[in-house]
Amino acid sequence: MKIINTSLYEPKKLRTLYCFIHKLISKDEGRLPHWGSLEIKVMGKTLGNNYSGTACVGKIHHSRNSDQTDMWLSMNINCSIYEIAQLFAHELMHSYGYEHHQFHTDPLTKDQMKSIEDRFSQPDLLLEKAFKTSKKGVSYKAKCSELEIAYDWLCIDHLDYLSGEGFILEVTDTRVDHESSYEYRAEYWRAVSWKGAYDMALDLIKEKWQIEFTENWTINISEEELSYD
Repeated sequence: MKIINTSLYEPKKLRTLYCFIHKLISKDEGRLPHWGSLEIKVMGKTLGNNYSGTACVGKIHHSRNSDQTDMWLSMNINCSIYEIAQLFAHELMHSYGYEHHQFHTDPLTKDQMKSIEDRFSQPDLLLEKAFKTSKKGVSYKAKCSELEIAYDWLCIDHLDYLSGEGFILEVTDTRVDHESSYEYRAEYWRAVSWKGAYDMALDLIKEKWQIEFTENWTINISEEELSYD
């Protein structure tokens, strides 16, 4: 099986997912006879639904100079793992030779989807550039506000009382006891721009700093470990 990818999904990870789905379906249908030569084009999708697809019914012998392929899949980055899996499974059933009236629109059963969701997640399938936002027109102040709404323990304050030192923003995890563990690391949590505060907040959400300062600075360790002289 070969993937030709122009989407924001990682082709190697899609291949792993698709091979797993083929394995699940082959328990009932047998191995797809032309699985070894199956060619799939995966593209991004900007209009209409989150995803769409089409496939040749059965094995089609394309001419050597043809730009045709066996399966076309279009997906934007908002697809769920359910949609990604069922889309491929649907088109794979066409590759087995089935017409629409011969199988369910979503061919994968609940048990099969459970097996898939236990092993794969949609964010892990995306390329790193899928998470990057264009700098043009971005308001990092607004993006900081969005993070504060999404994570009620996150606080990003403008320290106007330090106006003599210039524009300073402070990023705070309100779940932490500031008096015992926050103050002596306060300098790590200050930024001079909304972009800087946004990046700091993301690191905090991903627990990068908690991991770095595990001696006294993680909400996942015991209270005994949080105490220090």
